[in-house]
Amino acid sequence: LISITDPNSELAKLSADWKDVLRVSFPDCGDPMIAEQVRAIRHFIEHHYNRNIFAHCEGGYSRSAGIREYLLRKGWELSSPAQANRVVFPNSGVISQLQGRDYQWPMAKNKE
Repeated sequence: LISITDPNSELAKLSADWKDVLRVSFPDCGDPMIAEQVRAIRHFIEHHYNRNIFAHCEGGYSRSAGIREYLLRKGWELSSPAQANRVVFPNSGVISQLQGRDYQWPMAKNKE
């Protein structure tokens, strides 16, 4: 499970049934993930290459959908047909960062 929360939010309450959990916190727009978060997500995915991976975020349609889209591009398949019909808006910044491309996030602050 990859659990994504907003920076100023409490951690999501999760069932103890989840065996491996990666918790990350970054906004849906604005500042991008920091490099350590990108590496942690990539490592988690690589470590679980032969298993189902579930990602969720507070909104449930952008950040987690960005991870879903990245996984699909890496060859993963959706676990159920219902997932294919779910309306989501994959966060292009999440996808770009996970793919290793530079991405200028909308509303990103200038870090000079």
